[in-house]
Amino acid sequence: MSKDQALGALIMIASIIVIIFYAFVDIYFPLIVLQITAFIAIAAVLVILAWIGYTLMTTPAPKPIAEEPAKPADATGQAGAATTVVTSETQSSATATPPEQPSTTASIPANNTTSQPVENAAAAPKQRASRKQKAQQQKDES
Repeated sequence: MSKDQALGALIMIASIIVIIFYAFVDIYFPLIVLQITAFIAIAAVLVILAWIGYTLMTTPAPKPIAEEPAKPADATGQAGAATTVVTSETQSSATATPPEQPSTTASIPANNTTSQPVENAAAAPKQRASRKQKAQQQKDES
């Protein structure tokens, strides 16, 4: 038998002996047993509360967790939205020529169920609407 098992057996036997003693004393001295029981119950709760208070009082405060800096808002005012970095090269090409239109020869299936990652959940409906518009334009052109 290990030390833990021996300690468990000792606690069990001691508890049974205390229960028998408590029942015997309760028969002959009910008022005193009731008073002692109430005192022990209240004292146990107060000792636990005192221990919690002591632990809170003596434990140093945790260091605050450094928050990540907030992402800047985009043109729509939504913080953390996807942003595009414009360099002088992309800016000059954007102002010099209009963006290319999608090819009219490309075929898009009517039930386009492929999912593409969305950087911002608020932009998802806009992206879906623009895909539908492009598909409708291609249908109209053919």
